[in-house]
Amino acid sequence: MSFYAGNACYAVDAALVQELVRKLELTPVPAAPGEVLGIANRKGMVVTILSVDALLGRASAQAASTVNAVIFRPFGGVSEQMGLAIDRPGALVQIDDGEIKPPSGAAAGLSHISGLAKLDETPCSIIDMDSIINRFREDGPSAAAPEARGGPGNEANIR
Repeated sequence: MSFYAGNACYAVDAALVQELVRKLELTPVPAAPGEVLGIANRKGMVVTILSVDALLGRASAQAASTVNAVIFRPFGGVSEQMGLAIDRPGALVQIDDGEIKPPSGAAAGLSHISGLAKLDETPCSIIDMDSIINRFREDGPSAAAPEARGGPGNEANIR
């Protein structure tokens, strides 16, 4: 599945995606790692929302009260859900292994990028969700956070 954050195209394994959510309300998490934008209550579950740019070392996470987000199914031995803030969804695409090139150029030094592919001639960075989960497995970004509060607009799915 592809999506855009800033002007960049990214893709993740669609099997890991639970849903896309529009206008997800966030609660700030004091003293959280810099990649954490906040937490949200999504269907009774606490979801930690991360900034793609901050994860990739491109910029600090910018405070936001609502975001569009890709929410991932719990996986990798972590019961907490995580999501990535996005600007807009892309498409559900199949990328064959042979189409994925090793990270090069600026992407070569980014720990959470596992490869590069072209989607309709647009360069797209493949995000390694396992490395992100491993990064937060010990930190537990919302473990000490106050309970997330839901709000209007949390129900909208981008489909």
